[in-house]
Amino acid sequence: MVSVPMDGAVVQPSQEVTMHALTNGKTRRSASEWREILDRFHRSGLSARAFCKRESLVVGTFHRWRKQLATDGDAEARGPEFVEVASSGERFPAFWAVEVELPDGRILRMRG
Repeated sequence: MVSVPMDGAVVQPSQEVTMHALTNGKTRRSASEWREILDRFHRSGLSARAFCKRESLVVGTFHRWRKQLATDGDAEARGPEFVEVASSGERFPAFWAVEVELPDGRILRMRG
């Protein structure tokens, strides 16, 4: 592993950014490393292109990780994907219907 300061500042051991240098000259970073990079970008006040140039990052990779981590954050903010629905103990009638409105406006209808 290679440990280097990304913004030219003096880096304390607890602040080191670890990267994995590949044999093809590219650098592989973890999601947590990209979160740190994106935090620095937001604090920098620079455009994405200027920040990537300063940090020696590929602009396309930067945008892909920015989108990916934003999507992950949205999923975490939404909460659980499934919620258990308990029966009241009563028998279901011969005919039943359930309607669920999804966040994007689509409606899921089930009948039995």
